[in-house]
Amino acid sequence: MVIGITMLKVNHGREIEVYHALKNLNGIREIYRILGAYSIFVIMQAKDQFFLDQLIEEIRNTPDVTDFWHILFSNDAYEAEIASPDRAET
Repeated sequence: MVIGITMLKVNHGREIEVYHALKNLNGIREIYRILGAYSIFVIMQAKDQFFLDQLIEEIRNTPDVTDFWHILFSNDAYEAEIASPDRAET
């Protein structure tokens, strides 16, 4: 499994429409409207890089998306290593 995290810029005044267009796409794990230089923060999940690339392309082709910035791509093993609540710091 592959996790992708990205931020989107959208045309001014179209944030709600883009949010609703993306929130039900297969592979969108979480989506948030944010303030600042970027309008939308997205966490994506796919079974492999091929399907994540397809999702990214679908997001890029969404009307009113003007810029797309990837923050992180990781695999499950890495995610489990950094995100496990069971790990005790010593």
